[in-house]
Amino acid sequence: MRINIVSGDAMAEYGDKLGFKNCTVFSEAMIDGIVKDPVPFSQSFINERAKVHGTHPDKYRKKCAQQLLKMRSGDEVHVYFGEDLFCQLNLITVLAYLERIGIAKVTYHVIFEDEMKETAVIENLETAGFSEIYKAVLINHASASVPLEIMEKGIMLYQDYLDENGKLASFIRSNETDSVLQLTVKIIKQLPEYGLGTEQCAYVINKYRPERKMPEEKK
Repeated sequence: MRINIVSGDAMAEYGDKLGFKNCTVFSEAMIDGIVKDPVPFSQSFINERAKVHGTHPDKYRKKCAQQLLKMRSGDEVHVYFGEDLFCQLNLITVLAYLERIGIAKVTYHVIFEDEMKETAVIENLETAGFSEIYKAVLINHASASVPLEIMEKGIMLYQDYLDENGKLASFIRSNETDSVLQLTVKIIKQLPEYGLGTEQCAYVINKYRPERKMPEEKK
């Protein structure tokens, strides 16, 4: 059976337009929170990620894992993910899971999400080694040898995302007079390679920007 795995709800709409009959939506944000569990979609992983997203494990399983857990080693898998940091972390996680369940190769459709256009097709992308890549990148926040240049760029962006002296942190500090909303718009428009949504923007703004002092009240 052919299974099409897409990154998020927006990509699911893209799948609908293409007429996918078996579309699995990966509605996760692996960029959020600390990742500790080395086995993607184990029960402890589900418990951990549910806590990160502030939901019950059963709700997390239904939204983010249920369709993936139904897959079998004989399935023909096509993955549809963008090039930005957000999508690349999700893709690494999915490939690590596919390796674990015995799916050796996938076809990777690279999507330019702004226009929902396919920009490249990478056939026979091997999943071997992605369990170790997942652990190195998402758990240990280290570099890893990866088969794709866009994935290597994604890992570098993740390290920058976590770096209090990185490009993203510096950009946030240089716009300290903006409101969170104003700065969120700037990050989304000017730094699209991070692929951050409003929640991730709010998080990094509050993390990296010095606490703004409220003006003293007049006596």
